Amino acid sequence: MNTRSERAPGNGKRSRGPVAAEGKARSANNSTGYGCYAASGQQPPYPLPFKKEDGAAYQELLSRLCRDFLPANSLEYALVRELCAVEWRITRNFSLETQILNGQIAAECDAIRRSQGSLRGIDPIDATAFAIQTLVDNSPILPLCGRELARLQRARRETLNTLLSLRKRR
Repeated sequence: MNTRSERAPGNGKRSRGPVAAEGKARSANNSTGYGCYAASGQQPPYPLPFKKEDGAAYQELLSRLCRDFLPANSLEYALVRELCAVEWRITRNFSLETQILNGQIAAECDAIRRSQGSLRGIDPIDATAFAIQTLVDNSPILPLCGRELARLQRARRETLNTLLSLRKRR
């Protein structure tokens, strides 16, 4: 007896698509299910944003970029999606760096309180400078965030240049 995977190609060749009205209506939107041309508002099938991030905000960014660039074909749309992903990652990088610095500033303030009893006389910029120095001396995370930001900014520039050069050829 054939396994299911062995029978699948033959079944696919014999298939004539959905028979019921509900199935036909669902398959009619197959080409417009995602992104700028979406009729249903579904999430894209790619891994952005992360599960805990705001998917609606990501979709709004994609919609705004589509309105700004008005992609005329699938290649331009792919570049707009790529630009959206890069912009989202740049924002995430800034948020991550801010969270890391805030955590280290809080730790520095706690250390000052323990040693001096209060933060009286300590300028907030000093606590920030101590936090940055501690992170630079003891962790690769700030340089890593900086390198990632530089990489993302290069990717944004290259994507924008490619998109704009395609638009000029129209």
